[in-house]
Amino acid sequence: MTRKKSLLAALFLVFFWTSLSGAANEPKAKEGKDGEEDLITVRTPEGLYFKVPPDMPIVKRNGTVGPIPMEEYLHRKIRALNKQIEDLTKKVEELSKRVEHIEKEEPSASLVTKPPTP
Repeated sequence: MTRKKSLLAALFLVFFWTSLSGAANEPKAKEGKDGEEDLITVRTPEGLYFKVPPDMPIVKRNGTVGPIPMEEYLHRKIRALNKQIEDLTKKVEELSKRVEHIEKEEPSASLVTKPPTP
């Protein structure tokens, strides 16, 4: 049982590390004045200017034009992160099932080795 847990932990660490290394290659957000990160200035057809993140929509609600409320924006971001976490969880579960299947076929093919006995 501990061998299986060790193997699953090793797989999880490898998967987690590869996902982090992929994120590390993405360009970092540039900080402007006052710590503002990648804000853009959006001009509406009405001639209004808003300094918002690139993915924040400007909408017209009840006759007022402006960016969506911060709660709604954060909700969208968190929902997207939850989707990514669910996808990663599914991949880890699939890998766990593969490892269990391999261990059932060949118990000696385990990635975790025991130290030599003296």
